[in-house]
Amino acid sequence: MADLVLMGLFAGFVRGGWSTGFVRRLFGLLFVAASFVIGAYLRTPIGAIVGSTFPEMPKQYAYDRVQRGVHGARHGLQPLLANHPLEGCRRG
Repeated sequence: MADLVLMGLFAGFVRGGWSTGFVRRLFGLLFVAASFVIGAYLRTPIGAIVGSTFPEMPKQYAYDRVQRGVHGARHGLQPLLANHPLEGCRRG
């Protein structure tokens, strides 16, 4: 029974945080951090593929293009986090 009470309490805190925009902003920051980590991990393997596809391109430049491409994809996907305006704590 105590588990259900705690789960309800956590759900209430998440709902309150979502209403004020805190949780959505936190998810946005985590999304940005995840794109940096994913870009760092994908930089070497995809950069090698890009470098072998375009042999005249310097390898460091190919690696940088991949990382910037991941950040560009994150920028394109970020509107999914903000699909409606914040309403605050009011009911409506």
